[in-house]
Amino acid sequence: MKKLSFVLIIIMFIPFFIAAELIDIYKRGEITVIPDPEFGTNTNWDILFRDVDQWFVFLPNGNFFRSCSKNNKIYKFNEKGDLIFEFGQYGQGPGDLNSPGDLSILDEKYLVVQEHGLSRRISIFDFDGKFVKLLKINYNANSCISLKNNKIAIVAGSTGPGERKVTTSKVSNVFIKNIWTGEEINVASFTQEIMRSKLTPVHYYGRAYISKIDSDKLLVSFTGNPEINIYSLNGEKLFSFKLNLERKEVKKSDIDHLLDKTIENEKTNQGKELMRQFIKMNRDKMSFPKSFPYYYKVAVDSEDNILVFLNNWIDDSEVTFQVYSKDGQYVCTTKMNSGNFEDVYPTIFYKNFIYSRLRRKGHDDFAFLAKIKLK
Repeated sequence: MKKLSFVLIIIMFIPFFIAAELIDIYKRGEITVIPDPEFGTNTNWDILFRDVDQWFVFLPNGNFFRSCSKNNKIYKFNEKGDLIFEFGQYGQGPGDLNSPGDLSILDEKYLVVQEHGLSRRISIFDFDGKFVKLLKINYNANSCISLKNNKIAIVAGSTGPGERKVTTSKVSNVFIKNIWTGEEINVASFTQEIMRSKLTPVHYYGRAYISKIDSDKLLVSFTGNPEINIYSLNGEKLFSFKLNLERKEVKKSDIDHLLDKTIENEKTNQGKELMRQFIKMNRDKMSFPKSFPYYYKVAVDSEDNILVFLNNWIDDSEVTFQVYSKDGQYVCTTKMNSGNFEDVYPTIFYKNFIYSRLRRKGHDDFAFLAKIKLK
């Protein structure tokens, strides 16, 4: 009997021994996008994914929320991808929503919803969609995440006129805010000059990113700087580390490629021709920075590994990211093999899965939420 019990215990723990850590998966150098065919089979993604929003957050039981900025709603799904309920309507009052964006879970009790930056609102709900609190802030919120102990982090953006109104000074400030007391700490600031132009490509300039890491720390990065900073919940800088990256100069061929893509992205032949004429007439009035950002974006996975996505959009190469440990050690570089789908950036994690809005290449009429096993 003792021998049988021992065998049963071993069998029970086999999955824990054979389950690969994400870091080992990344070290293989490539991740292939293969959607789970059983996920969300009862959900009408054609209606729920008519926009490009990819804001999700997961509860410990696998249920998750998704926000939709176009119809001012929040959707709640179970772990199988079935819609449970929805809530929200456009408005400025308590419980209303104004183009909801970032979602995060605070202290395993609250759903924190960042609304359109210009609305200067952050709304708090419980997990049943019941309104709890409205935070009115004095700045535009570009992004927001929940931390711990009633604290959230916010990236605030502001702009001001530059010399001779040719340039614009864009400032990104990162705050830590207590949702109940209103106490606020300014953690970091980033400033850059953006040339005003007939065509100003946003992704050619720097952007600030924030993530929760190690359950009680805040990661802050700015794509115009080659380093990542880690802060405590009290705003104290704990450490920083430099990325294994060099900045690339913007060349004429890069600009030509961007303009060609801008024309190609128009949906109709008439639209393409109008854009082609617009570019031809205003080409000499367009300004671009001298260098690209160091990287495209940053994310933290479910095991607190830090993923730094490279600028693959420059030449339409495969999505590629560098992996760093939570203490800043470079680990490896990994590519995403998206197959027949448009580019996938693994930024929404739940355990060993990533969740992403997928669309087949050449199919503009339908997109769906995919559950993808990292293996």
